[in-house]
Amino acid sequence: MRFGWMAALALGCGRLSFDPLGDGGDDVATGDAGSGNDSGSTGGDAYTPIASHGHFVEVQITTGMNLGGIVGADNYCLTTLTNGTWLGKTEAVTAGQLTAERVNAWLCTIDGCQNMRPSLPYRYSSAVNTTRGGAMFMSNAMGYLANDGRAFSEDTVFGGDAGFADYFTGRTTNNLPQTTTCMDWSVTTGMTFVAVNDTPFYPEKLSKYSERCDFVSHIICYVDP
Repeated sequence: MRFGWMAALALGCGRLSFDPLGDGGDDVATGDAGSGNDSGSTGGDAYTPIASHGHFVEVQITTGMNLGGIVGADNYCLTTLTNGTWLGKTEAVTAGQLTAERVNAWLCTIDGCQNMRPSLPYRYSSAVNTTRGGAMFMSNAMGYLANDGRAFSEDTVFGGDAGFADYFTGRTTNNLPQTTTCMDWSVTTGMTFVAVNDTPFYPEKLSKYSERCDFVSHIICYVDP
């Protein structure tokens, strides 16, 4: 489990977005400003990729967002990706990537966010639409999802066969933790904001509107290279 630094960067080249919870400011942090990445990958924790790219995989949740906390969410991702079918699984298994060290839920708690390794390639995939995915992207210098202009509903991302889908993330539009995260993914009461798959507009890939914590929806799991 890795959490990012809780500092918002004032970047002159930041993208403007709305801030639905009013707790993160207006600038989407891009990580362009240099050395302070928040993915936990460089701050004293040496990391060596073992594969040419990681994976960014849509998975379904069936019982709401009581996943046993963030540790339970990570375990859910590891179990689901190990047992399920998704594009890229064979190469991930061959490379030895499906381990607790490299598989995490793309979620935030109120104290911090789990982000990808910075400036590395990842590939979209889906354990819901199992033939979909294949598009590549680079995480930025902060380990954030790049603004690549692709909608989650595109076939080379997660696909739209399951209809309109939203994704619990726990993150604001500038990649900071939201003020409510279903008690850090341990309850099915209350509400938190979710991302949506209906548009390539960057903020809606992170946070758009609120949803109940007992809602049967999706989360995203990522596999580091």
